[in-house]
Amino acid sequence: MSSELITVNEASRILGVSVRTIRRYVSTGLLQYKGNRGSAKLLSATDVGDLRRTKDTNPVIRRRETIELRAKLQRLEAQMETVLRILDAKDTPIGVSPEYGKTLLQYCLDQLKRGAWTEDEVKPWLEVFLRIDETDFMTIAVSSKEPKPWKPFLLLNMEMARHVSTHEDYQTSLTLQSSHKLLCEGRRRLRMSALIFQDLYSVSDPLLEEARRALPGSVADAVEEIVRLSQ
Repeated sequence: MSSELITVNEASRILGVSVRTIRRYVSTGLLQYKGNRGSAKLLSATDVGDLRRTKDTNPVIRRRETIELRAKLQRLEAQMETVLRILDAKDTPIGVSPEYGKTLLQYCLDQLKRGAWTEDEVKPWLEVFLRIDETDFMTIAVSSKEPKPWKPFLLLNMEMARHVSTHEDYQTSLTLQSSHKLLCEGRRRLRMSALIFQDLYSVSDPLLEEARRALPGSVADAVEEIVRLSQ
């Protein structure tokens, strides 16, 4: 078949396309006329066979998959940069001003009414949960007159963690899994800061008692030492 010449009609049947498409292939250089049989233009059967094998590999689909995979990788890299930035900053307290603290508390209360959030909506709260501390809670308590300023943040953290972990894509999404891990770490830090706030300012709350029982002994001892030194 390597030296065989075939007509445009035969080529169209082999490739499963119209005669018009075969002529377009010729005009764009994908195929070339190799001879004539009377008034009929002839094509190389080898060239047509090669083109069919190329078409059978679905190059357009493979190219599309490659482009989509590259775009997904770029999105993942951008999301990981955000995660790393949050992790780098998690040991730096927010240091809220009275006005910002009051606004942040109200925004937190508003978010609690929703019950569902997108990934982009959860992302900024990760940094808040990881960085807010007992000093920030004291500022919020004074500015808002809220005696238990940690509670809305702790409740919002738990609701967001529940929402993320029950998302239909959770098992296959590295972004959702990373967010859930950060939310869990944020919950641990919120409980610690709330517990210190309670012990320093003599505020009691069932959520904090539960947190105290969940803390390792060494952490509880550290809290007791902080309280002792503050007296």
